[in-house]
Amino acid sequence: MLLTSQFTLPEILSLLGLVQSVYVLVYMLLRSGSVFNAIIPALYFGFLACAFLLDAAAGKWASHFEYYEMAQWLFWFSGVPLGALLIFQIAHVPQPPLPKYFLLLLLIPISFLPIQFIPEMPILYVSGLVIGAFSLLAIWARRDLLDGLRKNPKFGKERFWLIITLIGLTTAFLASTFAFVGGDITAQQWTLIRTVLGITFVYLAATSLFRIYPQALKLDKGTVPVSTTSPTEKRILDKLANLLESEKIYQDAGFGRAELARELDIGEASLSRIINVHYGKTIPQILNDYRVRDAQKMLTETDVPIQAIYEESGFNSITTFNRVFKELSGDTPKDYRARNKA
Repeated sequence: MLLTSQFTLPEILSLLGLVQSVYVLVYMLLRSGSVFNAIIPALYFGFLACAFLLDAAAGKWASHFEYYEMAQWLFWFSGVPLGALLIFQIAHVPQPPLPKYFLLLLLIPISFLPIQFIPEMPILYVSGLVIGAFSLLAIWARRDLLDGLRKNPKFGKERFWLIITLIGLTTAFLASTFAFVGGDITAQQWTLIRTVLGITFVYLAATSLFRIYPQALKLDKGTVPVSTTSPTEKRILDKLANLLESEKIYQDAGFGRAELARELDIGEASLSRIINVHYGKTIPQILNDYRVRDAQKMLTETDVPIQAIYEESGFNSITTFNRVFKELSGDTPKDYRARNKA
């Protein structure tokens, strides 16, 4: 009761969006391997977080700052060209968008030119609609990037529908802006609509983008040349290969980084660094790769029930098995068996 008396519904939703955006931002930065790999989503969710923050604090701060509404405009409408770049990134990971697509960001400072001659906020919202039109046009011009995504067995369908959703939400944001400029909805209604649209995408990012972006963004580093591998690292890598290929330690569901480090007689941090440098993957990713490979073999070469396969391949639950298997194979275990079993 105290919370609702201090904040309006749009402000409460903006605070929720802020928390979710920061969560997604931190997750992406920590899981992408480097800041450079995550620069586009970091910018997108960073600007979205600022937009939510300014909306949440508008009732307390707006009257104290002359250009407060202009700052709100900046962060909300910057998300439109950044969203186009994010779409290009999702469609073609791990390669970043071509440099020419970053020219879309120049639309943001250019949009401030009309207000120098007509110093009224409505003209800035019209500029925002122009930014949106050019951004959607750029996406349409490269619609070929979506070709084959639905047939791509590795996160393809999820990437396709995430892109379609982002395009739909961006279009809805621009449509609501047009309605606001035309006087069909009030400023409060427009704020509520854009907040709900923003929260919707952040929620989808938390449930979908997490499963496809960090893994798909990992650069395919390949194998580091033997000549650059120290004798100690070579010994560790050889022993690791034996544990995986011969002893199949991954079939133990409780076997993780700590257990593997003890087997190899090395610190966990050092082991993670060596594996990341030589394989471009984390330890859980390598273990799951082997588990899914074993599961695929059992699914296609035997009639063992799926309920038993997840245990034999090293997963600790059927839920985790289904999720990881689909991430790496593109199909559920049942569909994979139906599609590949002779």
